[in-house]
Amino acid sequence: MLLLQNKCNPNLCRHDLMDIRLSPLCVSATYEMTTIMKLLLKYGADPNFKIQDQDFELPLFIASENGNVQLVTLLLENSANPNLCSTSPGSPGWSPLYVACEKGHVEIVQDLLKHKADQNIYTKERKLPLHIAKSKGHKHIVCLLQQSKIKKH
Repeated sequence: MLLLQNKCNPNLCRHDLMDIRLSPLCVSATYEMTTIMKLLLKYGADPNFKIQDQDFELPLFIASENGNVQLVTLLLENSANPNLCSTSPGSPGWSPLYVACEKGHVEIVQDLLKHKADQNIYTKERKLPLHIAKSKGHKHIVCLLQQSKIKKH
């Protein structure tokens, strides 16, 4: 906290042993540290800060994959873009909505849709969140996605 109070950049990255760079928000999302994430956001950490050439190193993606509703809501309420996807070479280009649908995280899907997540973003394999929800048998999520589409038209 002392570093943040003295205007240290809250987006500075650390390198782990495998040379993977993680922003402080990504670390707090990975280890589900809500208090730390709140503090970082308070001091100006950017929830959309993406490290170049890293797969899925966005805190909203990590929180969505982990099924942490509290962190997803916190990030969305602090301007996290629900439509940012991985564009790194070799990554499948998944969005937070896609991974939440794949994992069966109903509450997170609801929260992402409420914050205008685009369910028409294709992965690099040309799949939509609806496709993965159907293939995984997540019927409630399929209904949510279909109802959300109807409301938009």
